[in-house]
Formats: sequence, C-alpha cells, structure tokens
Amino acid sequence: MITHHLEVAASTADRIVVMSKGRIVEGGEARKVFAEPSHPYTRKLMKALPEQEGTGERTLDAAVPALEVRDLVKVYGLPAGVALTPTMAYAVNKVSFTLCKGQTLSIVGESGSGKSTIARMLLRLTPTNQGRLLWRGKDVLTMSPKDLLPCRRRVQMVFQDPYSSMNPRMTVFQIISEPCVIHRGILPKAA
Repeated sequence: MITHHLEVAASTADRIVVMSKGRIVEGGEARKVFAEPSHPYTRKLMKALPEQEGTGERTLDAAVPALEVRDLVKVYGLPAGVALTPTMAYAVNKVSFTLCKGQTLSIVGESGSGKSTIARMLLRLTPTNQGRLLWRGKDVLTMSPKDLLPCRRRVQMVFQDPYSSMNPRMTVFQIISEPCVIHRGILPKAA
C-alpha cells in the first residue's frame, strides 16, 4: 500500500517504510516506527498528527475504542389493548458493539428494527432505558449539555434518504450554513 496518510498506514500495515525526497529514511515494524521514530523526518510527520483530545498525546492506535456501546436498551410503552401480553415493546434490546478509530460500522436491518433508534440514542436525541455509551472513554449518557456539545460536533447523524430529509422551506444557503449556526466557533461569524 502506498499512502501519505499515517493513520491509515498504522491501522493496515505490519511493516512500514518512510520516504523523503525519493529515499528511504526509516523502516521497520509499523508500531515500532510510530512509537519510536528515529529519523527527524519521521518525527516531523508524527508531530503533524492531531493530538488525542485532552491528552496532549498523538495516537495511531486503531485498537483504542472511539465508541463503546454496552447493553443499550430502549423500551416503548404500548397503549392498553394493543398487545395481549406485556404493554412494553423493545425497540432496542441489549445492543453492544465497539467501534475503533478508522473503522466503519454498518447497522443493517428491516424497517422498524431499531437502527435509527440506536443512532438517536448515541447522540442522546432519544433517551435510553439502560446501558452504557462511552465516546472516547467518556459516558455520553451522563454528560452535561455543555460537555455534550463537543461530542455532537464530532458525531452526527447521516440520514438514510437524503432526498426526503431536506427541508423544502429552507434555501440551499440555510441548509449548508445550519451546522455553523448550531455549532458556533467553527467558523468566524463573517464567513
């Protein structure tokens, strides 16, 4: 694999060769090269990586969970007489998964199987009945609104049908600028 993207190389390669100006400047086991870069060019590349939030450290460890979901449950009550058995319906029943940096997760199922409910619970748009939800090691379900805002800037919904999710009463400018209005500080106000 040939790439300029260090995080992709770290998550896919066992061995790595770093080149500069047409020459190999460093090579070896990927984890060792990233953990202990010996060449100044490799160290410069490592310093250019974004810091891991709040730690002052840079990481390439794809095995560190970005999102951990444990035993997530959402139960809705049913009106009396709708069901002959209990008056509760599970929309999500003890769902667990781990998503590491650089991974992609697809949740697939028929209509009404709980896919969108899980996504809404991840953003705390729908309350949960039970479970743990850790984003970068922080419990989303107990975050204050102030602490939840940075999470919502980084984790957002992608709707299944973008053609029917656009609001016809909004202009294209309003639709495109809405995230910047909601998440102040991303761009200067004039922009």
